[in-house]
Amino acid sequence: LRDRWYLILFVAVIASIATFLIAHLVSAQYQSTASVVVEVSGSDPNTTATAANSLAGQYAQDVTAQAVIADASSRLSAADAKRLSSSVNGGTVGSQNIVQVSATGSSAGQAQRRAAAVLAGLTQYVTRLVVKQTNAYSRAAQAQLAPLDAQIATITSDIARAPTDQLTSGRYLALQTTLSTLIAQRASADTAIAENASGGEPSVTVLSAAGPGS
Repeated sequence: LRDRWYLILFVAVIASIATFLIAHLVSAQYQSTASVVVEVSGSDPNTTATAANSLAGQYAQDVTAQAVIADASSRLSAADAKRLSSSVNGGTVGSQNIVQVSATGSSAGQAQRRAAAVLAGLTQYVTRLVVKQTNAYSRAAQAQLAPLDAQIATITSDIARAPTDQLTSGRYLALQTTLSTLIAQRASADTAIAENASGGEPSVTVLSAAGPGS
């Protein structure tokens, strides 16, 4: 009976030690969330709402993109940045234009710092993407105006080379009128390009900052 009692005591001690070790080896996980709202400029509410919802889904996937994680990691300590990509995820709220970033950590503070850093990284990522797309559109549109620019340059050169006493002749007065018209068309085209480049441009605004992990 005494041997059996010692055996029971031994098993109980081993079980207690195992429980203690498991509790300390398996870190508690805390989670923090943050969110941004995606908006698209435009005059048609239905079109802009649909575009914003679609972009939100895309940006939710971009939460774990290499560029976003790299940016977020640069904002964190080495400990917080370790295994960051596997500690965060993104999603939309109700398939609407809200992107939610979730981050886990071994402490409430670490989870919050990670969520905040990834949110900032995502915002920077979207900003750079929009600027890149806008510049690409502007360059392509400006390239289409090359024939007009060449015509303006040719007429300007012709007028510049004209003798002073001939500038008031019918030929050169006509050239000056044509030049004024072309310059006005060029200015109008520049205005249209700028408006089109900014039209439909997406933006992200912080809806809720990262809260303490729980």
